[in-house]
Amino acid sequence: MEKSFFESQKNRLRLFLILVAFLAASVLLSANISASSLTKVYDTKIVKVTTDDTGDWTVKGTTKAPSGTKVYATTTVKSDESYGTNSGSNLDQTTWSKVNHGKFTISVDPLDLSDSTSYKAGKKFRVYIFAAKGGIKSFIDSSTTKPLSKKSMQKVSKTVTKRMLVLTKSQAKYLNDLGSDSSDSSSSSSSESSVASSSSTPQSSSSSAQSSSTSVPKEYKSALNSADIYANTMHMSKAGLYEQLTADAGEKFSPEAAQYAVDNVKTDWNKNALESAKSYQEMDMSPESIREQLTSDAGEKFTQEQADYAVANLPQ
Repeated sequence: MEKSFFESQKNRLRLFLILVAFLAASVLLSANISASSLTKVYDTKIVKVTTDDTGDWTVKGTTKAPSGTKVYATTTVKSDESYGTNSGSNLDQTTWSKVNHGKFTISVDPLDLSDSTSYKAGKKFRVYIFAAKGGIKSFIDSSTTKPLSKKSMQKVSKTVTKRMLVLTKSQAKYLNDLGSDSSDSSSSSSSESSVASSSSTPQSSSSSAQSSSTSVPKEYKSALNSADIYANTMHMSKAGLYEQLTADAGEKFSPEAAQYAVDNVKTDWNKNALESAKSYQEMDMSPESIREQLTSDAGEKFTQEQADYAVANLPQ
């Protein structure tokens, strides 16, 4: 009888320990789910994209998500290591970007979207930018070690429109300089200076041109050099090119220099519209949505005729 009593106590203790272990596992599992799973996902509409002095994109947009909802940015490329990892933040780069009365501004870091060692102007990054409830509460966790769960990303891929962010010349230079030491930066600067003065015309003719009252100012030539890259590498529209050349977050050329550049750059605007349209087609956008994106003031700013040409010539 005494043995039976002790056996009974041992069984109770064993059951108690199993119950404790089960509860602990449940708590950990619950914490993990709440840390990475989204309960509600909202699509966004991008209104404007600029760049800042740290090489990031500043994306402004609208959404139907309630005020206070966190805004995420992550690559659409499933094979990428950063898939599901948040690459966006508030402009202070230390806190969440959040919706405020249907609007948001998010800073998106190219370094978090792709693990590259070199960057070129015109490099395209395909991203999801969306608002979501649930997910990871701690901002630092979301931007480092804890990607969203597979189930959450399935929800995102079904709900959110794929977007494209394009690396500008100034961003590419900044990001490449990050990987250089001070001496490399120095030589890069002098090399950049040399390229700016010699890429369109030889230095000697530039010097002689300066002495002529009818010569083209150096700023105009530099603007034209930049315009050539943006127009023929990034396939910008004429209006989009002018905005990029004059914007404070862009190249900061004078309006006169920018106008000279867009008027004199050698490019095919119809071809540019078509190349842009192909990129949107790869995102599974409909022809009418592509046409709207190409002509929108918040989009590519091509003319209606150029957009019509592009949509009509998309691969079938």
